[in-house]
Amino acid sequence: MDPNEKKLSELLRQWPGREPSPTFEQDVLRRIRLDRAQPDAGLDAPGIWGWLPAWLAAPRRAAFAAGCTLVLAFAVGVVGAMVVPAGSDARAIPGTTPFSLLAPGTVAGDYLAMTGGQRQ
Repeated sequence: MDPNEKKLSELLRQWPGREPSPTFEQDVLRRIRLDRAQPDAGLDAPGIWGWLPAWLAAPRRAAFAAGCTLVLAFAVGVVGAMVVPAGSDARAIPGTTPFSLLAPGTVAGDYLAMTGGQRQ
């Protein structure tokens, strides 16, 4: 038994009030050993990657984070649509709208223009 356990044992014997169960001291020491043996849930890792997984482990927090992400994405999309003036794309391919999949400025539209391919 190390000195810390001896001190704890003395303190537990001096505890006023109800008499603890016969295995109380062993139970306390076992819980202390188990707590020391289990690593923290990544909370000592640096930066956001240390506490984010532990924080998101709670279902309500994860749902709250997902909801905030969806609201933020929707707000960015709405603001982005309001900022871009209608008909501002002068290089539009005939037969497409500015929000078309093959419009210039999109990955597919720029690839089509670069390769000189024809739309089907």
